[in-house]
Amino acid sequence: MKIQQFFSKKKHIKRDYKMSSSTNEFNINEYLTVKLENIKTNIYVNGEPFNQCKSLLIEIPSEDLYLTDEVESIDEAADKLKSTLEDYEDIYLIPPEVEFWGHCSNLQIWVENNYDTRLLHSNLSFPLLKKLCDVGDPKAKEVFKKEIVERFKGNYIPIKMYLIEGGYLGYLDSELLIYILENSRTLLPASCVSYIQKRLSFEGNHNALFYFFDGQYDKAINICKKIISLFPDDFDSWENLGYILTRKREYQNAIKAYKKALELKKDGIIYKELAYLYFLKKEYDKAFNFSKSAIKLDPELKFSLKNIKMYYHPKRKLIPSIFSYVKNYITNPNIKFRVYFNLRIMEQYIMGYFSNEL
Repeated sequence: MKIQQFFSKKKHIKRDYKMSSSTNEFNINEYLTVKLENIKTNIYVNGEPFNQCKSLLIEIPSEDLYLTDEVESIDEAADKLKSTLEDYEDIYLIPPEVEFWGHCSNLQIWVENNYDTRLLHSNLSFPLLKKLCDVGDPKAKEVFKKEIVERFKGNYIPIKMYLIEGGYLGYLDSELLIYILENSRTLLPASCVSYIQKRLSFEGNHNALFYFFDGQYDKAINICKKIISLFPDDFDSWENLGYILTRKREYQNAIKAYKKALELKKDGIIYKELAYLYFLKKEYDKAFNFSKSAIKLDPELKFSLKNIKMYYHPKRKLIPSIFSYVKNYITNPNIKFRVYFNLRIMEQYIMGYFSNEL
Protein backbone atom coordinates (compact mmCIF):
# COMPACT_ATOMS: atom_id res chain seq x y z
CA MET A 1 0.00 0.00 0.00
CA LYS A 2 1.29 3.45 -0.91
CA ILE A 3 1.44 6.11 1.78
CA GLN A 4 -1.06 8.26 -0.16
CA GLN A 5 -3.56 5.40 -0.07
CA PHE A 6 -2.91 4.96 3.63
CA PHE A 7 -3.90 8.54 4.46
CA SER A 8 -6.93 8.36 2.18
CA LYS A 9 -8.19 5.10 3.66
CA LYS A 10 -7.94 6.40 7.22
CA LYS A 11 -10.87 8.70 6.51
CA HIS A 12 -13.12 5.74 5.71
CA ILE A 13 -12.38 3.42 8.63
CA LYS A 14 -15.59 2.15 10.13
CA ARG A 15 -15.71 3.02 13.79
CA ASP A 16 -16.92 -0.32 15.04
CA TYR A 17 -16.32 -0.14 18.76
CA LYS A 18 -18.01 -0.77 22.05
CA MET A 19 -18.29 1.76 24.85
CA SER A 20 -18.61 1.61 28.60
CA SER A 21 -19.05 4.40 31.10
CA SER A 22 -15.32 4.99 31.45
CA THR A 23 -13.67 3.44 28.40
CA ASN A 24 -13.75 3.73 24.64
CA GLU A 25 -12.48 0.44 23.24
CA PHE A 26 -11.59 -0.59 19.71
CA ASN A 27 -10.83 -4.25 19.00
CA ILE A 28 -8.42 -4.52 16.07
CA ASN A 29 -8.19 -8.32 16.16
CA GLU A 30 -8.08 -11.07 18.78
CA TYR A 31 -4.61 -9.98 19.94
CA LEU A 32 -4.76 -6.20 19.60
CA THR A 33 -7.02 -3.68 21.33
CA VAL A 34 -6.91 0.11 21.69
CA LYS A 35 -8.52 1.82 24.68
CA LEU A 36 -9.16 5.44 25.60
CA GLU A 37 -8.65 5.55 29.35
CA ASN A 38 -8.66 8.79 31.32
CA ILE A 39 -8.11 10.83 28.14
CA LYS A 40 -5.07 8.69 27.28
CA THR A 41 -4.81 6.20 24.40
CA ASN A 42 -3.43 2.81 25.43
CA ILE A 43 -2.61 -0.23 23.33
CA TYR A 44 -3.24 -3.72 24.71
CA VAL A 45 -1.66 -6.89 23.36
CA ASN A 46 -3.39 -10.10 24.39
CA GLY A 47 -5.03 -8.21 27.23
CA GLU A 48 -1.79 -6.74 28.60
CA PRO A 49 -0.81 -3.03 28.35
CA PHE A 50 1.79 -2.35 25.69
CA ASN A 51 4.00 0.52 26.83
CA GLN A 52 5.71 1.92 23.78
CA CYS A 53 6.03 5.28 22.07
CA LYS A 54 2.97 5.79 19.88
CA SER A 55 3.84 8.17 17.06
CA LEU A 56 0.89 9.54 15.12
CA LEU A 57 1.07 11.78 12.08
CA ILE A 58 -1.25 14.77 12.04
CA GLU A 59 -3.96 14.37 9.44
CA ILE A 60 -2.91 15.62 6.02
CA PRO A 61 -5.52 17.46 3.97
CA SER A 62 -6.37 15.80 0.67
CA GLU A 63 -4.91 18.70 -1.30
CA ASP A 64 -1.53 18.12 0.39
CA LEU A 65 -1.30 14.38 -0.22
CA TYR A 66 0.96 14.99 -3.22
CA LEU A 67 3.72 15.72 -0.69
CA THR A 68 3.90 12.00 0.05
CA ASP A 69 4.31 10.93 -3.59
CA GLU A 70 7.94 9.84 -3.28
CA VAL A 71 8.01 8.40 0.23
CA GLU A 72 7.91 4.68 0.96
CA SER A 73 6.99 4.70 4.63
CA ILE A 74 5.51 6.68 7.50
CA ASP A 75 9.06 7.17 8.79
CA GLU A 76 9.99 9.01 5.60
CA ALA A 77 6.74 10.97 5.62
CA ALA A 78 7.47 12.09 9.18
CA ASP A 79 10.90 13.31 8.14
CA LYS A 80 9.63 15.01 5.03
CA LEU A 81 6.58 16.68 6.53
CA LYS A 82 7.99 17.31 10.00
CA SER A 83 4.52 16.88 11.47
CA THR A 84 4.64 14.13 14.07
CA LEU A 85 2.81 14.66 17.31
CA GLU A 86 6.12 14.71 19.15
CA ASP A 87 7.34 17.62 17.02
CA TYR A 88 4.20 19.67 17.45
CA GLU A 89 2.70 18.68 20.76
CA ASP A 90 3.42 22.14 22.16
CA ILE A 91 1.79 23.84 19.17
CA TYR A 92 -1.27 21.73 18.43
CA LEU A 93 -3.59 20.45 21.12
CA ILE A 94 -5.14 17.27 19.74
CA PRO A 95 -8.35 16.22 21.48
CA PRO A 96 -8.02 12.80 23.16
CA GLU A 97 -10.82 11.33 21.03
CA VAL A 98 -9.09 12.44 17.82
CA GLU A 99 -5.80 10.93 18.93
CA PHE A 100 -7.61 7.74 19.96
CA TRP A 101 -9.29 7.33 16.58
CA GLY A 102 -6.08 8.21 14.82
CA HIS A 103 -4.37 5.28 16.51
CA CYS A 104 -7.34 3.01 15.87
CA SER A 105 -7.41 3.76 12.16
CA ASN A 106 -3.62 3.45 11.84
CA LEU A 107 -3.56 0.08 13.55
CA GLN A 108 -6.57 -1.29 11.69
CA ILE A 109 -5.01 -0.47 8.32
CA TRP A 110 -1.70 -1.92 9.54
CA VAL A 111 -3.39 -5.21 10.49
CA GLU A 112 -5.42 -5.34 7.27
CA ASN A 113 -2.16 -5.03 5.32
CA ASN A 114 -0.45 -7.96 7.04
CA TYR A 115 1.51 -5.85 9.53
CA ASP A 116 3.28 -3.85 6.83
CA THR A 117 5.77 -1.88 8.96
CA ARG A 118 5.91 0.94 6.42
CA LEU A 119 2.40 1.97 7.51
CA LEU A 120 3.35 2.78 11.11
CA HIS A 121 6.26 4.67 12.56
CA SER A 122 9.12 2.24 13.18
CA ASN A 123 9.31 3.05 16.90
CA LEU A 124 5.85 1.50 17.19
CA SER A 125 5.57 -1.01 14.33
CA PHE A 126 8.59 -3.19 15.09
CA PRO A 127 8.26 -3.39 18.90
CA LEU A 128 4.54 -4.07 18.51
CA LEU A 129 5.11 -6.71 15.85
CA LYS A 130 7.70 -8.41 18.06
CA LYS A 131 5.27 -8.39 20.99
CA LEU A 132 2.58 -9.96 18.82
CA CYS A 133 5.06 -12.70 17.92
CA ASP A 134 5.77 -13.29 21.59
CA VAL A 135 2.09 -13.80 22.43
CA GLY A 136 1.61 -16.27 19.58
CA ASP A 137 0.04 -14.29 16.72
CA PRO A 138 0.66 -16.62 13.73
CA LYS A 139 0.52 -13.83 11.15
CA ALA A 140 3.05 -11.77 13.13
CA LYS A 141 5.37 -14.78 13.35
CA GLU A 142 5.08 -15.27 9.62
CA VAL A 143 5.99 -11.71 8.62
CA PHE A 144 8.32 -10.49 11.40
CA LYS A 145 11.63 -11.54 9.84
CA LYS A 146 10.39 -10.73 6.35
CA GLU A 147 9.63 -7.17 7.43
CA ILE A 148 13.15 -6.71 8.81
CA VAL A 149 14.67 -7.98 5.56
CA GLU A 150 12.40 -5.81 3.41
CA ARG A 151 13.28 -2.63 5.27
CA PHE A 152 16.98 -3.31 4.72
CA LYS A 153 16.32 -3.60 1.00
CA GLY A 154 14.92 -0.07 0.89
CA ASN A 155 16.78 3.21 0.40
CA TYR A 156 15.90 4.86 3.71
CA ILE A 157 19.02 4.78 5.92
CA PRO A 158 17.47 5.89 9.28
CA ILE A 159 15.23 2.81 9.47
CA LYS A 160 18.26 0.57 8.92
CA MET A 161 20.13 2.31 11.71
CA TYR A 162 17.07 1.99 13.96
CA LEU A 163 16.91 -1.76 13.34
CA ILE A 164 20.65 -2.19 13.92
CA GLU A 165 20.66 -0.19 17.14
CA GLY A 166 17.50 -1.96 18.30
CA GLY A 167 19.12 -5.37 17.85
CA TYR A 168 16.64 -6.57 15.23
CA LEU A 169 19.33 -8.14 13.06
CA GLY A 170 19.82 -10.53 15.96
CA TYR A 171 16.50 -12.19 15.06
CA LEU A 172 17.76 -13.17 11.60
CA ASP A 173 19.68 -16.36 10.93
CA SER A 174 22.84 -16.49 8.83
CA GLU A 175 20.96 -17.37 5.64
CA LEU A 176 18.81 -14.22 5.87
CA LEU A 177 21.85 -12.08 6.64
CA ILE A 178 23.53 -13.47 3.52
CA TYR A 179 20.37 -12.70 1.55
CA ILE A 180 20.43 -9.07 2.73
CA LEU A 181 24.07 -8.69 1.69
CA GLU A 182 23.56 -10.29 -1.70
CA ASN A 183 20.54 -8.16 -2.55
CA SER A 184 21.27 -4.77 -1.01
CA ARG A 185 24.90 -4.50 0.07
CA THR A 186 25.43 -1.18 -1.72
CA LEU A 187 22.46 0.29 0.17
CA LEU A 188 23.73 -0.70 3.61
CA PRO A 189 25.66 1.59 5.97
CA ALA A 190 29.20 0.47 6.77
CA SER A 191 28.28 -0.30 10.38
CA CYS A 192 25.61 -2.71 9.15
CA VAL A 193 28.01 -4.55 6.84
CA SER A 194 30.53 -4.80 9.69
CA TYR A 195 27.90 -6.19 12.05
CA ILE A 196 26.73 -8.77 9.52
CA GLN A 197 30.31 -9.85 8.83
CA LYS A 198 30.93 -10.48 12.53
CA ARG A 199 27.66 -12.37 12.87
CA LEU A 200 28.30 -14.48 9.78
CA SER A 201 31.86 -15.21 10.80
CA PHE A 202 30.71 -16.49 14.19
CA GLU A 203 27.35 -18.10 13.44
CA GLY A 204 28.05 -19.17 9.87
CA ASN A 205 31.25 -20.94 10.80
CA HIS A 206 29.55 -22.46 13.83
CA ASN A 207 26.83 -23.84 11.54
CA ALA A 208 29.46 -25.12 9.11
CA LEU A 209 31.16 -27.09 11.87
CA PHE A 210 27.79 -28.36 13.08
CA TYR A 211 27.03 -29.76 9.62
CA PHE A 212 30.55 -31.18 9.42
CA PHE A 213 30.25 -33.10 12.69
CA ASP A 214 26.82 -34.24 11.54
CA GLY A 215 28.47 -35.78 8.48
CA GLN A 216 27.05 -33.23 6.02
CA TYR A 217 30.42 -32.25 4.57
CA ASP A 218 29.21 -30.65 1.36
CA LYS A 219 26.76 -28.41 3.18
CA ALA A 220 29.49 -27.37 5.62
CA ILE A 221 31.86 -26.56 2.76
CA ASN A 222 29.19 -24.54 0.94
CA ILE A 223 28.57 -22.36 4.01
CA CYS A 224 32.28 -21.58 4.32
CA LYS A 225 32.54 -20.78 0.62
CA LYS A 226 29.45 -18.56 0.78
CA ILE A 227 30.93 -16.50 3.62
CA ILE A 228 34.24 -16.28 1.77
CA SER A 229 32.47 -15.06 -1.38
CA LEU A 230 31.00 -12.20 0.66
CA PHE A 231 34.05 -11.54 2.85
CA PRO A 232 37.23 -12.87 1.19
CA ASP A 233 39.34 -11.76 4.17
CA ASP A 234 37.46 -13.81 6.77
CA PHE A 235 40.21 -15.84 8.44
CA ASP A 236 37.90 -18.19 10.36
CA SER A 237 36.09 -19.28 7.20
CA TRP A 238 39.33 -20.14 5.42
CA GLU A 239 40.57 -22.02 8.49
CA ASN A 240 37.34 -24.01 8.84
CA LEU A 241 37.29 -24.74 5.12
CA GLY A 242 40.80 -26.17 5.38
CA TYR A 243 39.83 -28.22 8.43
CA ILE A 244 36.74 -29.71 6.77
CA LEU A 245 38.54 -30.45 3.49
CA THR A 246 41.33 -32.19 5.41
CA ARG A 247 38.87 -34.49 7.16
CA LYS A 248 37.20 -35.10 3.81
CA ARG A 249 40.66 -36.12 2.52
CA GLU A 250 40.77 -33.41 -0.12
CA TYR A 251 44.31 -32.63 0.91
CA GLN A 252 45.36 -30.39 -1.96
CA ASN A 253 42.27 -28.17 -1.62
CA ALA A 254 42.79 -28.08 2.14
CA ILE A 255 46.36 -26.89 1.63
CA LYS A 256 45.13 -24.06 -0.60
CA ALA A 257 42.56 -22.99 2.01
CA TYR A 258 45.10 -23.06 4.84
CA LYS A 259 47.65 -21.09 2.82
CA LYS A 260 45.01 -18.44 2.14
CA ALA A 261 44.34 -18.28 5.88
CA LEU A 262 48.07 -17.77 6.47
CA GLU A 263 48.04 -14.80 4.09
CA LEU A 264 45.49 -13.18 6.38
CA LYS A 265 47.11 -14.10 9.70
CA LYS A 266 50.19 -16.03 10.78
CA ASP A 267 48.91 -18.74 13.07
CA GLY A 268 50.69 -21.69 14.65
CA ILE A 269 47.71 -24.02 14.33
CA ILE A 270 47.53 -23.40 10.58
CA TYR A 271 51.24 -24.18 10.22
CA LYS A 272 50.70 -27.36 12.23
CA GLU A 273 47.81 -28.46 10.00
CA LEU A 274 49.89 -27.81 6.90
CA ALA A 275 52.72 -29.86 8.40
CA TYR A 276 50.41 -32.85 8.82
CA LEU A 277 48.94 -32.40 5.35
CA TYR A 278 52.36 -32.47 3.74
CA PHE A 279 53.27 -35.42 5.93
CA LEU A 280 50.22 -37.30 4.64
CA LYS A 281 51.27 -36.40 1.09
CA LYS A 282 54.77 -37.77 1.93
CA GLU A 283 56.36 -34.40 1.22
CA TYR A 284 58.49 -34.68 4.33
CA ASP A 285 60.77 -31.68 3.85
CA LYS A 286 57.76 -29.35 3.62
CA ALA A 287 56.17 -31.08 6.60
CA PHE A 288 59.31 -30.56 8.65
CA ASN A 289 59.61 -26.88 7.64
CA PHE A 290 55.98 -26.11 8.48
CA SER A 291 56.46 -27.88 11.81
CA LYS A 292 59.35 -25.59 12.68
CA SER A 293 57.29 -22.53 11.68
CA ALA A 294 54.41 -23.71 13.88
CA ILE A 295 56.63 -24.22 16.92
CA LYS A 296 58.33 -20.88 16.37
CA LEU A 297 54.95 -19.16 16.65
CA ASP A 298 53.61 -21.42 19.39
CA PRO A 299 56.16 -23.47 21.40
CA GLU A 300 53.29 -25.42 22.98
CA LEU A 301 52.86 -27.22 19.64
CA LYS A 302 56.27 -28.89 19.98
CA PHE A 303 54.93 -32.02 21.64
CA SER A 304 52.19 -32.61 19.05
CA LEU A 305 54.58 -32.15 16.12
CA LYS A 306 57.77 -33.91 17.22
CA ASN A 307 56.56 -37.28 15.90
CA ILE A 308 56.32 -36.11 12.29
CA LYS A 309 59.99 -36.61 11.46
CA MET A 310 60.24 -39.74 13.57
CA TYR A 311 57.58 -41.61 11.65
CA TYR A 312 59.36 -41.51 8.34
CA HIS A 313 62.91 -41.95 9.67
CA PRO A 314 64.49 -45.25 8.42
CA LYS A 315 65.33 -46.46 11.95
CA ARG A 316 61.80 -45.77 13.15
CA LYS A 317 60.36 -47.81 10.29
CA LEU A 318 62.19 -50.90 11.56
CA ILE A 319 60.59 -50.82 15.00
CA PRO A 320 57.04 -52.02 14.09
CA SER A 321 58.43 -54.95 12.09
CA ILE A 322 60.71 -55.96 14.99
CA PHE A 323 57.80 -55.77 17.42
CA SER A 324 55.76 -57.98 15.11
CA TYR A 325 58.55 -60.53 14.77
CA VAL A 326 59.10 -60.75 18.53
CA LYS A 327 55.38 -61.13 19.17
CA ASN A 328 54.96 -63.97 16.69
CA TYR A 329 58.21 -65.93 16.88
CA ILE A 330 59.85 -65.46 20.29
CA THR A 331 58.23 -67.49 23.04
CA ASN A 332 60.71 -66.99 25.89
CA PRO A 333 59.12 -64.28 28.05
CA ASN A 334 62.46 -63.02 29.40
CA ILE A 335 63.92 -62.50 25.94
CA LYS A 336 60.69 -60.96 24.72
CA PHE A 337 60.69 -58.48 27.61
CA ARG A 338 64.31 -57.46 26.96
CA VAL A 339 63.69 -56.91 23.25
CA TYR A 340 60.57 -54.85 23.96
CA PHE A 341 62.44 -52.81 26.54
CA ASN A 342 65.33 -52.05 24.18
CA LEU A 343 62.98 -51.18 21.33
CA ARG A 344 61.19 -48.68 23.57
CA ILE A 345 64.50 -47.08 24.47
CA MET A 346 65.39 -46.88 20.80
CA GLU A 347 62.05 -45.31 19.95
CA GLN A 348 62.36 -42.72 22.72
CA TYR A 349 65.89 -41.90 21.55
CA ILE A 350 64.69 -41.27 18.00
CA MET A 351 61.77 -39.18 19.27
CA GLY A 352 64.09 -37.16 21.50
CA TYR A 353 66.56 -36.60 18.68
CA PHE A 354 63.97 -35.24 16.31
CA SER A 355 62.29 -33.31 19.08
CA ASN A 356 65.54 -31.41 19.47
CA GLU A 357 65.72 -30.95 15.71
CA LEU A 358 62.32 -29.31 15.79
